[in-house]
Amino acid sequence: MAGNRKIVFVEDEQSIVALLRDTLLPMGIEVIGAARVEEGVAAVRQHDPELVVLDLMLPVQSGWALVDELRADERYAGLPIIVYTSRERADETALGGRINQVQEYINKPRSILELRDLIQKYLRE
Repeated sequence: MAGNRKIVFVEDEQSIVALLRDTLLPMGIEVIGAARVEEGVAAVRQHDPELVVLDLMLPVQSGWALVDELRADERYAGLPIIVYTSRERADETALGGRINQVQEYINKPRSILELRDLIQKYLRE
């Protein structure tokens, strides 16, 4: 079992954060929740996670603001990001192809187990 592994999950629906936390904790993966972009950036800087899972539809700012901030910082430019959102991929592609800045883009509602499997994939790489 992995130990001391951390991910940051930027999601304003706390029930989804709790579900992912309950799914990953027995595997030795700590989930640090953040409900807004600025909280997510602060959590990444404080906890130095191996991965970020991100909703795009957040209060105040879009999740893309977090991607922009992390990609502009050389310390986090290569940090894997999984987008887990209810926004359609086709809508995002039409907005300028920003999808290539993230490793995965999956739509809700997808099984939390599918999300778990993707997280495990990136933590092994």
